[in-house]
Amino acid sequence: EHVADLLFTTVQKGVTTMGELAPKIGRVAGLAGAAGMNMESMFAIIAAGTKVTGLTSVTVTGLRSAINLLLKPGKEARDTLAGVNERLKTNKISFGAAATEGDGMIRTLRNMAKAFHEGNLSAEELNRIIPNARAQAVVLGIVKEGAKDLTKNYELMSDKLLVSGVVMEK
Repeated sequence: EHVADLLFTTVQKGVTTMGELAPKIGRVAGLAGAAGMNMESMFAIIAAGTKVTGLTSVTVTGLRSAINLLLKPGKEARDTLAGVNERLKTNKISFGAAATEGDGMIRTLRNMAKAFHEGNLSAEELNRIIPNARAQAVVLGIVKEGAKDLTKNYELMSDKLLVSGVVMEK
């Protein structure tokens, strides 16, 4: 029932339909689970991602790529992250398991957004950290809008009781 509520809320808060989302969710759910990501994070990212890309398939594929790239960043990505993190006093950007486990991807995207908007992370650096076009579409889109939709979606999916698509306070 909880997964159905998360699916419904993703459709409600994102730019997707159940018909588009249901057959595609399997492309990312297994990897997200193996990476330790909680379901609320995965669905919140998909909802926010579909708002910035407009396409469920691009968002799901982009999220899958972003998870892989953050779990196993290449040398250029690691070097770029190290340089960015040196400039950050707080809210450093994680990679490896810390970037995905639990709500790690939510924190990572929020930290990227904060660094971006404070001038500590450029679009060029973000593209070196996430060097995949579909992953960039999702991540850069969420980061540019300040991760506001992502934050709202995650709080809604985590802190509220969802009953048949009707959001009710706990």
